[in-house]
Amino acid sequence: MSDHHHHHHGHDCGHSHEGNAYTQNLHEVSLTSSRSLHYAAKSGNLTNLHALLQKGKRVDERDTSGYTPLLHAARSGHIDVISVLVEAGADVNAHTPEMRSTVLHRLSIHRDATGMVEVLIRRGADVCAQDGDGETALHKACSVSENEKTVELLYEKMTKKGGPDLRNRKGESAQEREVGEYAGREGVTLEWMTLSGGCVNGEEVKAFVQKELTR
Repeated sequence: MSDHHHHHHGHDCGHSHEGNAYTQNLHEVSLTSSRSLHYAAKSGNLTNLHALLQKGKRVDERDTSGYTPLLHAARSGHIDVISVLVEAGADVNAHTPEMRSTVLHRLSIHRDATGMVEVLIRRGADVCAQDGDGETALHKACSVSENEKTVELLYEKMTKKGGPDLRNRKGESAQEREVGEYAGREGVTLEWMTLSGGCVNGEEVKAFVQKELTR
């Protein structure tokens, strides 16, 4: 893309994301410190993550795309990073700006994450939260095969809250989803699941989940 701009001096109605170079640089500088936490969460870099948290970086700061570090970790499938951020007090109900997806929505399609899903719920994650399509974490969990443990856990927790029959925008309950063919955003689900392979420090996560669930 060519980058030639006509510079109009005078009024700028605020639609330009560019601003002038000076204010943009200031903006960049103020973002780098928090963005490094987002980057560590996104890339699964536990060493940097621990170091940044010790420096007192704000654990729930949102980046320019409106994501918190926890949402980035969930999006990339880094369960080990999620455990560190949750322990550091991250907001477990933060959601993405566009689709309103929470960490619970993301993790419920991850077959090995039942323990972490339970930890999140104990830490106050809202099992009845609905995303932009009206889907709960249970809807998501039911859309993945061989995910019975998470489905059972979410169903049990939602029943206590009186909401296992919540319907999405298409009017489906999660149980109907389980029976029906799932044709929805399969691409997203599959892409996310391939991302989440092989980057989990299993022992550390197990220890964290164990500790949390026996408190």
